[in-house]
Amino acid sequence: MIKYKGYQQSNKEDGSTFIELLVAITIMSILGVTMWMGFATTVHLIRTVPESTRLIQEFIALDSVLREYMSRVRLPFWQPELDFYTDSSSAQFPFYEGVENKFLLIEFYENEISIKTFEEESDEDPVTLFKTGPFSSVTFNEVTEKGLGLIGIELTLKPEHEKIDEFTIFARFGGFSFEKS
Repeated sequence: MIKYKGYQQSNKEDGSTFIELLVAITIMSILGVTMWMGFATTVHLIRTVPESTRLIQEFIALDSVLREYMSRVRLPFWQPELDFYTDSSSAQFPFYEGVENKFLLIEFYENEISIKTFEEESDEDPVTLFKTGPFSSVTFNEVTEKGLGLIGIELTLKPEHEKIDEFTIFARFGGFSFEKS
């Protein structure tokens, strides 16, 4: 014999509702987008940090090298002041290593800074001591001190890298006991 009980509604849920499924998909999407953005940021940093670090190391090297070579420009005691040449793209200093016809040349050409030395009335090409870049602009400024006159030069450099601001290097000539404050 077969008994028919009819339609009975059960309070037990055997599966998930559509709303629960939508909530789960939304949460997973938010987590996925967050993880993807974190991954993209990490990849970007991995690519840009080494380049920025390399450029900063080059700027520190330029600062050190420029200070070293500028300290070798020594004005003899009988010379009242240093007579040098500067324009928008270069600066030329006599008395490199204390020799009257030996010059130190700092040149901004094709977005690079190069430090060279040469002798006046010599057939030899200038010797490149240091070269670095790229820079979008360079400004040469004289630095003077009351009672001493011209004591050094400031270079204001603007790197081509968009994440690095312009910076200034001060280099003094040899023979002066002076610290810029």
